[in-house]
Amino acid sequence: EIGREAFAGHSELEKIRLPETLETLRSGAFAGCVRLRRVKLPASVTAVEDSVFARCVSLTDIEADAASQNYRAMDGVLFDRRGKLLCCYPAGRQEADYKVPLGVAAIAPQAFSWCQAIQEIQLPPGLNRICDGAFAYCVMLRVIDLPRGVTEIGSRAFMGCGRLSSVNMPGTLTQLGAEAFSGCGQLREIVFPCMLTRLEDGVFRDCASLPVLELPEGLREIGEAAFSGCRALTGVNLPVQLTAIGSEAFRDCAELKTLEIPAGVTRVG
Repeated sequence: EIGREAFAGHSELEKIRLPETLETLRSGAFAGCVRLRRVKLPASVTAVEDSVFARCVSLTDIEADAASQNYRAMDGVLFDRRGKLLCCYPAGRQEADYKVPLGVAAIAPQAFSWCQAIQEIQLPPGLNRICDGAFAYCVMLRVIDLPRGVTEIGSRAFMGCGRLSSVNMPGTLTQLGAEAFSGCGQLREIVFPCMLTRLEDGVFRDCASLPVLELPEGLREIGEAAFSGCRALTGVNLPVQLTAIGSEAFRDCAELKTLEIPAGVTRVG
């Protein structure tokens, strides 16, 4: 076993050779090893936890031993053996676009985080879950089409994607995590799903280019600081079923001049 954050932040580490007896890589084991370029997982590995290679911005290729019963690599990208979970896309790859293979049902936590070159990602039909931080700080990401069938977007999933301009959420989406799109400074258009009943804390914080909000009719709660720092926001349509607005939900929304609060709201702040 290699323990949690065992080599995290070792900025001089360029190569690693993992032993053939290794079974587990704990969370963040090599996170922030900014010069690490290539990794090969031995067949003995049975568990690669979340964020093992997060912020490894020079990593271009991950291999998995062909005899592995738990993982496989396709074109340098790591998946579980069945191809249902995309575990890690190396952050140092220079391709501008990537098509996630058919059959993938979930994107693991921080799987694409800190990818500096990627601009467009095509997600497959059948995808149902985007985990915490999956695309965080993909600073060049401009286009991502969320397919119908996605039910969950995790916390900080797209945080800091500063060039993302529009998001069309599928009607199947029921969970949108805290700070999911926080810091998406060029986000100008959001299409919300009708099944969404709560916006979590900070979900669109500092989306400074967002001009207008058409919130879903079934929305009942807006979390703390949900739209804080949305400085371009001029109009918000609050749905009649809304019952609660969290503290600082619209803080520093300097262009928002009027806001009509529905009669059913029983808590503000």
